[in-house]
Amino acid sequence: MINKNELQTGSIVSFQNNIYILKRNDFQFSDLFNHFNAIPTTQEWLQKFGFQKSDLLKMDSGIYYHPNFNKLSVTIKNGLANEIIIYISENNWKTLAFNIGYVHLFQNKWYQLTKIWLSINQIK
Repeated sequence: MINKNELQTGSIVSFQNNIYILKRNDFQFSDLFNHFNAIPTTQEWLQKFGFQKSDLLKMDSGIYYHPNFNKLSVTIKNGLANEIIIYISENNWKTLAFNIGYVHLFQNKWYQLTKIWLSINQIK
């Protein structure tokens, strides 16, 4: 179960074993939230959001970047997103450890940092 305060219109969750994108009118039905489940932020989800794997560092964990946001990257460890890296300049960066292990939380944090809501055009 997901805390309702973590969700907003456009949040991506699992509902009855299907991927579901929250709509504005979903918030009228409070009992509906008891049936939402969080989706782990995996490499597959980063790619759905348009992130690409960086070849700069040869790491098992991997670093993903978004072509439209060259100052932000996401690291993957054990198959799950675990932190966002902000590049301040060429040799200066800051690692921010956020709770981004679930898609809806990653969407929230990305929006806080960029004011751009992560969405996907088509869910397969």
